[in-house]
Amino acid sequence: PASQWSKLVEKYPHKIINLPNPHLFEAFIGRGMYAAQVEWWYAAFPAADITLVCSEDLKTKAAETMSTLSDFLGLPAFDFAEIVSEGMFNVAGHEGYDKATPRNEVLEEESNVTIPLSNDFRKELQDFFEEHNERLFKLTGKRCPW
Repeated sequence: PASQWSKLVEKYPHKIINLPNPHLFEAFIGRGMYAAQVEWWYAAFPAADITLVCSEDLKTKAAETMSTLSDFLGLPAFDFAEIVSEGMFNVAGHEGYDKATPRNEVLEEESNVTIPLSNDFRKELQDFFEEHNERLFKLTGKRCPW
């Protein structure tokens, strides 16, 4: 990873990644470079043994996503519709699995949380991550909605 950071600093010397504290870069940018985090799994295991689940799919089509994941894992068929209709567990500041938080409450709460970014900076981040996201999508054969 250190060589990847160095290459990025060389490629984008005027960007936020050229910081004296590489931890900030790793925390802010590095965690969003998913391909770099999963490539070694693909080097160690057959692609057929790995699946990618987009967290957005768990929010917008939870039962379908859970069924797909269950099938991938070779688990017996299960109708997740009832459990999913109860809400979401351990989300949006509601800790634990003993009580579900209604989906609409979680989605409403999340829609009120925004990180103030200028349009220019948002575009800069999107442009920066585009090649890394495309590498992930090509590697996994799955496209996430971002």
